[in-house]
Order: sequence, then C-alpha cells, then structure tokens
Amino acid sequence: MTEKGFEFLSTVKEKSAMAANKGFRINVTAFHRFLDNANDQYHIDWKIKELIALTEKTEHELNGWLELVKHTPQVEIVIELL
Repeated sequence: MTEKGFEFLSTVKEKSAMAANKGFRINVTAFHRFLDNANDQYHIDWKIKELIALTEKTEHELNGWLELVKHTPQVEIVIELL
C-alpha cells in the first residue's frame, strides 16, 4: 500500500472508529437515564441487547483501525479508546 493510500484508509478507519465510540458513549449515557425510569423488564432486556450489539460494532471498528495502525504512532490513540 502506498503512503497516500495508507493515510486515506487510516483517516477513513479513524473517523469510523471515533464515530462508533462516540455513539456508544452517548447510548450508554442514555441507557443510564432509561434505567432511572424503567420498570419493564422486557424493555430493559431489549435495551441491553441493543447496547451489546453496539458494543460489538464499536469493538469491530476500533480493532479494524488498530490493525491498520499497529506499527505507527497512531496506535496510542486507539489504545486509549480501547
């Protein structure tokens, strides 16, 4: 892969991973607020399953970025997010 290709792919993966991470954190905060008012076990279980799926997506995005940049200084940024 050329340096320019690497930079492009790295930027794409970084943006995707950062967006997934931000979305995950927003959803965890929303889940905490949801739990404050929830009393229906079905809806709580549904929200937990939703967060598990989001966790897996976020992990996939971060691992994809990590795999690409593991031998570069950018690896520190990814490790902080993991």
